[in-house]
Amino acid sequence: MVRGDGRVHETALSTAIVEAIAAEKQVDPIRLDPPLHDVVDPDALDEMFSVPNSVPGYVAFEYDGYQVEAHSDGRVTLSPLTESSAATLTSDN
Repeated sequence: MVRGDGRVHETALSTAIVEAIAAEKQVDPIRLDPPLHDVVDPDALDEMFSVPNSVPGYVAFEYDGYQVEAHSDGRVTLSPLTESSAATLTSDN
């Protein structure tokens, strides 16, 4: 997979997301709860941006206390969810 630095990386986008969140939380990736596959289909996520020079874009979703943006160029952006945003999301459902 081509990442933002222009080099080919063997790490799948879904794995990069799990590793980034685990690093932020300072936990082992297998300790994340819920597992990524409970929130988004990791195979579909990996496939969506697997072709170099695919259409620019990103997918955004919430996972384990973070707003995650997975970009077509391989960037993964994490933003912590605040209690107020979580309360708003809960009340809207």
